Amino acid sequence: MFLMHSQYTNESTATIYFRTLASLEADSFTVECSTDGITFQDFLLQGQVLTVTTQDAVGIDVVLTESLYFRLRIHGGPFDGEHSNTMYAWYASQGGYLHRWSRITAMHPTGVSAPQAGHSIEVEVEIRDYVSATDFSLNPVLPDAIGSWRWYRVKPLDFDDKTLISGASTQSYTTTQDDKEHLIMVEAQGDNTDFFGLVRIMSVEPVQ
Repeated sequence: MFLMHSQYTNESTATIYFRTLASLEADSFTVECSTDGITFQDFLLQGQVLTVTTQDAVGIDVVLTESLYFRLRIHGGPFDGEHSNTMYAWYASQGGYLHRWSRITAMHPTGVSAPQAGHSIEVEVEIRDYVSATDFSLNPVLPDAIGSWRWYRVKPLDFDDKTLISGASTQSYTTTQDDKEHLIMVEAQGDNTDFFGLVRIMSVEPVQ
């Protein structure tokens, strides 16, 4: 499971992505939540337990009233009763949403191509103020909405196993030998003035 971002439009929401039920030969997922990351309970949407039953679904949006940890419980198939990794959803009390993002791994900064160690990763996020739900051109860009950048090494088979990369604090990062066999994830934290949410972007294959 990968919780990509939390943001505020007319309410605070978080977007969760996951492997399809079909790929896991599962019947359904139950969404579970926790305030402390230890004790989990079923997540309720309008008083009903939130479940995923569409076989080809790859993501859902959940409405937040507080910051929560999320995970998925698997029903059916070879992983019946098991859980996904856990990820934290930051409650955005107001202001700003993710309009678009990009991840660039071009050769020109270092001369090394992805996924080889030494390649560079640069991310861009565009945060906008929420004015209109129908005409996005009316929603102004908030150019200074990101307050901090944090980069992590993540184990491909266990997203719970991640390590903060010391000294990596801008929107670009050059991979090193220490990153081999890891995915690279960046967290862009809002400045809590224009944007109160959090954006996560992760590489698609491990560094080699």
